[in-house]
Amino acid sequence: MVVDEPNPNPKPVLMEIDKSLSINVEAMDSWSRYLRMNNSKFVYNFVGQFKSTLRCTFCGNCSETFNPFWELSLPIPQRSGQLSLSRCLDSFTSVEILDDEEKPTCLMCKEKRNCLKSLFIHKFPKILVIHLKRFSQTVEFSEKLNTIVDFPLIGLDMSPYAAEDIVPCPYNLYAISNHSVPPTSDTTQPTADIYIRKFGTSTMIPWFLQFRRIVSSVGMLIFFFTNNGLTPKTNNMMVTLSRATAPAP
Repeated sequence: MVVDEPNPNPKPVLMEIDKSLSINVEAMDSWSRYLRMNNSKFVYNFVGQFKSTLRCTFCGNCSETFNPFWELSLPIPQRSGQLSLSRCLDSFTSVEILDDEEKPTCLMCKEKRNCLKSLFIHKFPKILVIHLKRFSQTVEFSEKLNTIVDFPLIGLDMSPYAAEDIVPCPYNLYAISNHSVPPTSDTTQPTADIYIRKFGTSTMIPWFLQFRRIVSSVGMLIFFFTNNGLTPKTNNMMVTLSRATAPAP
């Protein structure tokens, strides 16, 4: 595998971001600072940008920060049965109340205040990686959630989770990694099944015939891609890419 070399001896920008800038300019400034230290083809294809907003419940002042992300690590808000991927996304982006020990300092009040934290996506990556958090940590052990998470194969709409004035392109499924233990296995070591949807110009029937195998209770990593400037150079069938032993969580 060829890995891009980062810029030799990049110099970090030590100046704080000017908060008087417009939101879009501030986001671009934050992104350019990140690229200065982390520029590569992997970043170009896989990294997006969060917009996090804090609103003081006392004075109403809002402040925004922008941070890069490689994946969306989503909770599964249901321990069994079936739910949609949108419910996991809704849970991930729901408004969070910061109080007690989590109180941030309000820039306007100059004191620690209860705040409401909101999370949006300001920059969508070309390849969107979604990690489903299937392991629920209890006091004594880690419990796996076998909830079926349903998701569209084509046309995943991420617009409900986009920042203001950001219009994302729809995403299509490209690959999924399943985390499971074969029922005939003599060991509890899990395995990883990776399925890839190879896109081409001919029929998509083989893809839909395998739908039940794709949407299951063991899916853990889901890869979506957007056609906006990105076309995987593969043919038109879904294949099993590999079956390998996965590390225990």
